[in-house]
Amino acid sequence: MNKKFNAAEGAYNKILNLCSGDIVMGIGTGSTTDIFTQTFLPKLKNRITKVYSSSHRSTKLLHSLGFAVVESLPTTQCIDIYVDGADEIDTNLNLIKGGGGAHYREKILTKASSYFLCIADDSKKVNALGKFGIPVEINTKSVDYVKNELLEYFPEFSQRDTLSDNGNVLADLRGKILEEPIKFENIVNGIEGVVEVGIFAVDKPNIAIIGLENGYELIESSMA
Repeated sequence: MNKKFNAAEGAYNKILNLCSGDIVMGIGTGSTTDIFTQTFLPKLKNRITKVYSSSHRSTKLLHSLGFAVVESLPTTQCIDIYVDGADEIDTNLNLIKGGGGAHYREKILTKASSYFLCIADDSKKVNALGKFGIPVEINTKSVDYVKNELLEYFPEFSQRDTLSDNGNVLADLRGKILEEPIKFENIVNGIEGVVEVGIFAVDKPNIAIIGLENGYELIESSMA
């Protein structure tokens, strides 16, 4: 079995240990999350009462598996377990997410969840965040202003050709390693015109399940 599958299987086993009754699920976006959704979520189908999705891509997959997806984003903490991947994960369970451009909705689901379960293969583990790049979603009317502000902190700014599911501009920041991820999450989100940055340090996972060649390892945060 590959590492991503092992991480997804670890998530399924963890959910069985965490929950004995009905579950409200949140599903993220990405290749590892897709494996969990396709292979293991159907095994929980008779216990899932609601499903929230972080992207059009994930919603399409969920529909193909026969799940009804809540159309609106949650406004309260109503999700029992949120399962999602990561582009980078450091030793303190801070994440970079948004390679697929879904980090705005992913962060909303994170905040609405009682338990955030992150799944990734071991190639995503880093000592400090930043090498992958830092995704940012920006209001289309504010791109020039936001770019100038961000270049005060990050050496490189590159705009993507595609827009987010919300119709906003997606960009990536590179050239800086984040020794203080919470500080930079707050700095970037404090710039007028930024919709959301893909640093998950304020609301980080309760646990990360890291897929290995043989099995998986669990990394729990102090709040888990």
